[in-house]
Amino acid sequence: MSQRTYYSQEAKQQAQVQTAIIVAICLGLGVTIGTIVAMLFAPQSGAETREDLGESTNSALHHLQNQVNELRKRLEDRAS
Repeated sequence: MSQRTYYSQEAKQQAQVQTAIIVAICLGLGVTIGTIVAMLFAPQSGAETREDLGESTNSALHHLQNQVNELRKRLEDRAS
């Protein structure tokens, strides 16, 4: 980044605040535009997407539950 000369600490802080505001606005705009583009080009309807997300979440939870049960069983075997 370029070196700037500030004549007071207040001017430096003001420049930093303005830069932060610009970054936040650009980030918000990017997220908004990205969301709109993703919705326009989504291959499925919203209901189908939600159903797929629900199924994958349930599958992941079931898999995690099986792993926890296996771990519990191993620990009980080692403890006895």
